[in-house]
Amino acid sequence: GIFRSENSGRSWKSVGGDTFNGLRVTTLAIDTVSGDLYAGVWGGMLMSTDRGDSWTPMSIGFGQDYPTSIVVLDVAPGIPILYVSVENEQGPKADPGAPIYRSLDGGHAWELISGGIVENDAVRVIAPTSGPPGVLFAATQSCVYRSIDYGTTWSPRTAIPGASILDLSIDDGSATGLFVATDIGVFRSDDAGATWSPAPIDPGSPATPQAQRLAPGAGAGSAYAGTILHGLYATTDSGATWDFGVSEDLSVVVPYAIAVSPADPDRIVAATGFQGVVGSNDGGRTWSFLNNDLDAVRMFTITLDPLNPDTIYATSDGDGVWVSDNAGASWSPLNDGLFHRFVTAFTIDINDHNTLYAGTEGGGVFRMRRR
Repeated sequence: GIFRSENSGRSWKSVGGDTFNGLRVTTLAIDTVSGDLYAGVWGGMLMSTDRGDSWTPMSIGFGQDYPTSIVVLDVAPGIPILYVSVENEQGPKADPGAPIYRSLDGGHAWELISGGIVENDAVRVIAPTSGPPGVLFAATQSCVYRSIDYGTTWSPRTAIPGASILDLSIDDGSATGLFVATDIGVFRSDDAGATWSPAPIDPGSPATPQAQRLAPGAGAGSAYAGTILHGLYATTDSGATWDFGVSEDLSVVVPYAIAVSPADPDRIVAATGFQGVVGSNDGGRTWSFLNNDLDAVRMFTITLDPLNPDTIYATSDGDGVWVSDNAGASWSPLNDGLFHRFVTAFTIDINDHNTLYAGTEGGGVFRMRRR
């Protein structure tokens, strides 16, 4: 399910009623302008325009004969364009390549836009920029791609030899600055992926922390990295140095997703799988668990309302969408109308923050308007 917190994660409540019963929520996204929410589940996507209280399914199947899983879900800032990456692993038309689809009408119709991306190289990240219109990046396991025409065509950037890409983050203060997390460390590019430089976390440590998730920080050169069993780190100098900013009791969390509030850069939350949600109100220097009233603690995506940093959306494995409107002090399910509860992707409409989209595993795309 999906949980919401309206008090920086101190408490949570499940949102959406029974919508997410039996559904696996795998990703969650928010429109940073409008506040609309999108949730990806096995088989499709749902949308909410009322902060997750109710959900509407969006187009299911993307023209394929078998249920699809929404792997990645994002919204281009300032314009109502949705991007999703889906995979179909059932039947004779199984598609492990996770192609990219685009919707120009809020999810009613979709078009395939994977031209230029190597076939069967599954897309793991789609990242629209807030810089020049139409520019966005996508990351597969082996390569970073760039589009300058809203995703119609893609061009590969320089590969990092021997690296398997896990996540990508765009430098908030630069149209060409990128961070990537890989299985051999973090790398930084200042020229949109034409060249890469290592940005190791704690290079003097006997066991260098392995970054699994990235999130943009506030300002040029800033980013957050979630590591496996070594907590969360932050950089403000383009990865030249990283600061360890997690309380000792949180050092063993494995972050699956990190979100930074556009309205308050000091407000950070992370979904940690089996350990629920953690949050920081001081830019990542200190952290605490935000699992009060959170019935389902297997959280895998996390999204902050762009206009109200106290509103948090989280998606769980099989329990749909949850929302907190008090910064995590309490949570409630946000599953009304969401009949597939395995949400694999979630986003908010950046032009209307009360409209939410959820992509599901096997149930299609759902849309909800909260207010």
